[in-house]
Amino acid sequence: MITIGLVRHGVTDWNQQRIIQGHKDISLNEEGREQAAALGERLVDNQWDIILSSDLSRAKETACIIAKRLNLEISSYDERLRERHLGALEGLSYEDRVNKYGDDWKAIHQNLELDIEEDNQLKKRGLQVINDVQKLYHNKRILIVSHGGLINQLLRELLDNFDSKIHNTSISILEKEKDQWKSILLNCTKHL
Repeated sequence: MITIGLVRHGVTDWNQQRIIQGHKDISLNEEGREQAAALGERLVDNQWDIILSSDLSRAKETACIIAKRLNLEISSYDERLRERHLGALEGLSYEDRVNKYGDDWKAIHQNLELDIEEDNQLKKRGLQVINDVQKLYHNKRILIVSHGGLINQLLRELLDNFDSKIHNTSISILEKEKDQWKSILLNCTKHL
């Protein structure tokens, strides 16, 4: 059996300002650091063996705060755990997007040349990490600190009927027995 805890990074100023981050390397704000500390405190009574993280600052900071509280080292910073690449939308606020592309920008973005990473590409790189983790860390409990878009795609793939916005510093815990993933906890923020 393997247990994976999927953690979304803490909040950033850009999250609060509704600015699209994507691959932009944005740090946590003070609230995000406090959220990460609260999650670390929540997890201290659980046994975790390994922590992996996206290589973007907001995830790295979250992982480091949690790792320090759990007395663990970060095993790796993996670019495959990055948020979806959002191309021309990165760095734009909601108002900027509406002004540049119109009110229905979200509905028509597939017809615009925005260089946005497709769902199947995002899912593929996320699943590569999950497959690698299963091979390397059998019978371990692994925390993976990543981003909302990637975690959402993974949960949609690994679980039936998942469709929810992933909250900052939420944790979703999955266990795999035989060939079936099951959720122990989904998108939980009770530590906040």
